Amino acid sequence: MFPNRIGSQPARQGEPTEPTEALAECHERIRHFSTVALRLARSSNASPRLIADSAAALRRYFVSALPLHERDEEDSVTPRLLEVRPGKAVEQALTRMAADHRAIDDVITALDRLWARVATHPTDLGNLSDELHTRALALASLFEGHLQVEEETIFPAVAELVPEASRKLMLREIRDRRGSGVRKASRPVR
Repeated sequence: MFPNRIGSQPARQGEPTEPTEALAECHERIRHFSTVALRLARSSNASPRLIADSAAALRRYFVSALPLHERDEEDSVTPRLLEVRPGKAVEQALTRMAADHRAIDDVITALDRLWARVATHPTDLGNLSDELHTRALALASLFEGHLQVEEETIFPAVAELVPEASRKLMLREIRDRRGSGVRKASRPVR
């Protein structure tokens, strides 16, 4: 049904040394929590505590942590790539990435309202299961294409085109967003 600890992740082999490694770790967390969202929608027979904890974990990740990743891409990756004039394919991928972020945020806003209800009233999951599942499927679908474009087009462009000094600065910015205590979501909980 659910892992015992929703937020548990495999131990990594060390700190990322490239921004694309840090971003790829974020992608693994996105995939993990997308799977949890799908599982939650179909787990109305789980214990109320596990349901509530899972919904709360989904809210924490998608409303607090994911916006940091979006900022990594929009505030660190995009400007550095545009500086080196990466070509039409990469520029189109960057445009799609930004548009995807808006679409993803819209789905998460709708899901967050449902997760908030389930977190406080876990027995409501049975009544919300179909809507949660439909919206979680939509989110997973958006992420599937979004992550693929980033991993196949944007990440290789960063590694090949962005100078090492700029990549180091990008990595520092990514780390700073998580370590500076700035954990505010870029979108309010609605």
